[in-house]
Amino acid sequence: MKFHDSTQAIELSYEFENSMFKYPSDEEPSFERTKAKEEEIKQGIYCESRTLLGESSSIKYYSGRVKFNNTYNHQGTHIDAPAHKFTDGRTIDSYPPLKFFNSCALVDLTGTELLKRERREIRLEDIEPWFKECRYLDKLGALIFYTGFCDEMHANNGKLSSEEKKCFEKTFPFFSIPAANYIVERKPDLNIVGIDSFSVDPSGSNSEVHRIFFSRDILLLETLYNLLELKQKNGKKAFGLISYPPKYKHFDAAPTGVLAILSEDETRKFT
Repeated sequence: MKFHDSTQAIELSYEFENSMFKYPSDEEPSFERTKAKEEEIKQGIYCESRTLLGESSSIKYYSGRVKFNNTYNHQGTHIDAPAHKFTDGRTIDSYPPLKFFNSCALVDLTGTELLKRERREIRLEDIEPWFKECRYLDKLGALIFYTGFCDEMHANNGKLSSEEKKCFEKTFPFFSIPAANYIVERKPDLNIVGIDSFSVDPSGSNSEVHRIFFSRDILLLETLYNLLELKQKNGKKAFGLISYPPKYKHFDAAPTGVLAILSEDETRKFT
């Protein structure tokens, strides 16, 4: 991937903060932050007879720290590996770096009836038109599904009572089994599927959708954010996706910083 003067980067990761939105059954995360500080240390200067001759001063520096409490590796923007659902599945540290650097497209579902449904299930008929119209599917290593849920999170952030927040978190969109099967049939060599929702499966399911993707070694990038800006700035063009997680040893998932890289030189060949 080359970078040029026209290159732009859009942050797609959700911020970690107290009272952040999360999967409904997870505990409320909390973070304790200790700021870096400076402290002046004064010391007396004495002669051999212990007579005080004066004082010297120096600055001692204390490092800033953050303590994570009740925080899961599946909260915030994160990437799931097969070990999340398969006892013998691969862990996040077992993948080579290029698994996380991909050409990607945004599958925009905001024009469908998805968010108006009582159960916000992504159906086969919601995604079929995009796959039929896409002329560069074979060049892609990742797909991001934009449901509009991240816009609702943005609109409601810090504005809901505790009970309202719990109710809102239960409304996250998810894939139907036929939709998930269709994606892997049309594009079985994907590295990553992303979504602006807490999970690709509905609450209370047996993780069927996770297992459909993991059976093809497709990693799942969940709780993406800021997809409206990506849509507005990039339209229907392909873009570079960087979603490189920390190398947590034997972890089934990891929080992940995600960047969309927009460049005329990179996307022209896909349009």
